[in-house]
Amino acid sequence: MLLKTNLILLALLACFLSKGIAQKLQFNGRTTIIADSIVLLTDGTGIIYTPKTTEAAPREVGLSISGLFDYGFLYKKQLREQRYLSLRTLAFLATAREDQTGESTRLTATGGIEKRRPIAGKLWLVHGPELTLHVQYDNTTAHQLFAGAGPGYMLGAQFHFAEPCYLQFQVSASVQATYQYQGPRNGQPAQDLWGATAGFNTSNVGLSLVYQIF
Repeated sequence: MLLKTNLILLALLACFLSKGIAQKLQFNGRTTIIADSIVLLTDGTGIIYTPKTTEAAPREVGLSISGLFDYGFLYKKQLREQRYLSLRTLAFLATAREDQTGESTRLTATGGIEKRRPIAGKLWLVHGPELTLHVQYDNTTAHQLFAGAGPGYMLGAQFHFAEPCYLQFQVSASVQATYQYQGPRNGQPAQDLWGATAGFNTSNVGLSLVYQIF
């Protein structure tokens, strides 16, 4: 009896440490060992241990466009059923017009939790909270730097036109704390401006082409 109890405790401990599963089975015969599992038979009672297998969470990658000139990439990972971690980056780089010098650059990075709900057929509703960081630098007429960060909420739709691909349209509203630096211009000294914004901008409206990786 003591030997049987020790074998049961030993098997359960091994299962706990390796995140496996254990079952108590009834057999008649001697102790045996089976590939991919261990069966210990003692006086007709045994323990079978089989390691628990885990599957990788589905992932998605894609291309995004916001406004007319902001392009970027997105990455999504499933957290649980119909809930995904979403990461999106957008970048814009342009030279000035012929009558000006300098460049204008901006970068937007967004991360959030995306929730999905079927609407009809291949159409899905998507929504969820997100956090956005926006940085823009412009030196076409003077050195100017703008930075903003804050929470928001995304609302959109997915159309699964051909598995494993789909199109997603999303609109986001956000509240951001902002900082703006304006360099010297027309005899005016440099300025540091702090503030807050709320609502939409071009980087909050986007279209994405996404490929699902299983």
